[in-house]
Amino acid sequence: MMEKYLKTKAIVLKRSNYKEADRLITLYTEEKGKITAIAKGIRKITSTKRGHLELFNLVDMQAVDHKGWYILTQAESIKTYSKIKDTLAITAYGYYICEIFEKLVPEAEPSDILFKLLSKTLAYIDRSPSLTLLNAFNLKLLKILGFYSRSQIKNLASSLIEYLNQIEMSTYKIISSKAYNSVIEKQAHNFLKNFTEGVLEREIKTKLES
Repeated sequence: MMEKYLKTKAIVLKRSNYKEADRLITLYTEEKGKITAIAKGIRKITSTKRGHLELFNLVDMQAVDHKGWYILTQAESIKTYSKIKDTLAITAYGYYICEIFEKLVPEAEPSDILFKLLSKTLAYIDRSPSLTLLNAFNLKLLKILGFYSRSQIKNLASSLIEYLNQIEMSTYKIISSKAYNSVIEKQAHNFLKNFTEGVLEREIKTKLES
């Protein structure tokens, strides 16, 4: 069987150690959607791919599909979103974004809308992080995937309904230009987190700082 080559942009969602020096890298790609690839030898100090395949990074990648496994042959970072990695609180935002995206989005179903949502969210969180941006991502992701509708929030407090409706409809540019009530932000995060856990039927591991 001939090996198939993949060349695409991708965002690093998850990494786990594999064998002695390799890693399994979960990526969301433009061409193939969510895939898992083996990065051989990446845990060696001499690996040229080591710094490029950090969490959250947007990369140009090449891989070969060998017997049902993607094997990474090349990766070069386009954006590293270094400010997300500077402080623990904002790093937790990045972990939350990637965790719920990785768990909610099915394998091998490419979507230009989802790729743009994820990359734009990381860019805005890197530039002007806020809990409302995180909430907006959580809500927009649920809506795109067909899990969320306004009928599901009709019994919430009116102030929370207004906030959720506002971030559902607003662009990140508008959201970033406004100040929001911190109590409502936290209430919305708790609601969306619980809602997402209900969809997943499991707990979200990432905890945000209070």
